[in-house]
Amino acid sequence: LSPRHTWSLDFYNQEPVKIVSLEKIDKDTAMWVYVTDAELTQLKKEGFDWDQQLTVADFRITRLQAKFLNPATRKGVLERMHLIHLH
Repeated sequence: LSPRHTWSLDFYNQEPVKIVSLEKIDKDTAMWVYVTDAELTQLKKEGFDWDQQLTVADFRITRLQAKFLNPATRKGVLERMHLIHLH
């Protein structure tokens, strides 16, 4: 939903993820969307429903930081991303 890059998902998907706005999602069409915590909350508020959800810790590895490398501080720089199946 957001214009942020999805480097790791793009890599494993072997093509860039298509970005779509919330307004363009048809509630009657099943699809997978990759969203942040805030976008997940927004989808709930808008009345969307999903039957599958995979949650992962995400970090933009191209911007490597000491906080990521240090296991004691790593959780502070990770973001949760959710792959959900809207139905």
